[in-house]
Amino acid sequence: MKIIKLLILLIIFVGTLCTSCEKDDNNPDSGPEPLVFTCITADSDSILINTTTKVTAFATGYKLTYTWWATKGEIIGSGSSVNYAAPPCTPGSNTVSCTVKDGYNNYLTESVDIVVHI
Repeated sequence: MKIIKLLILLIIFVGTLCTSCEKDDNNPDSGPEPLVFTCITADSDSILINTTTKVTAFATGYKLTYTWWATKGEIIGSGSSVNYAAPPCTPGSNTVSCTVKDGYNNYLTESVDIVVHI
């Protein structure tokens, strides 16, 4: 009887070890995916006033969020790609920036310059 109890305890112990070593892909604490912000690009780095150009942030990581802003002009849209609009009072070099934040509260910021002509 003592041997049967020991065998049962051994089976339970081995079973617990096997299930606790599996990676849980739904749990972010089971292995963080690093935040990598490769670059930010504009379809055109030179535009006329009252026109737009698409700007895209290339990043990888866990549960990414994007925050966009510009020194002059407007950001239209959200996510990894937005449009930059150059209103009449924005000639010259304007900087469009994006901060990418991951689900672990890590963040990186990149920028691109767009020259606006009259």
